[in-house]
Amino acid sequence: MIAMLLGCYVYNSLKNPHQPEAEKQYSSEALLLKMNQSFSKSDDLLTQLQTALSND
Repeated sequence: MIAMLLGCYVYNSLKNPHQPEAEKQYSSEALLLKMNQSFSKSDDLLTQLQTALSND
């Protein structure tokens, strides 16, 4: 999680180094929802990869 946050910070700093990014605050519920969506997407991608590799 920290690596993702740092990656986003570095990307945004490189994209527009002169404008500081506005700090966003999320509720615990919103963060859990975002994490769940991310895990679901990762699971879907892993399934697709496994399917593609098993078809070779």
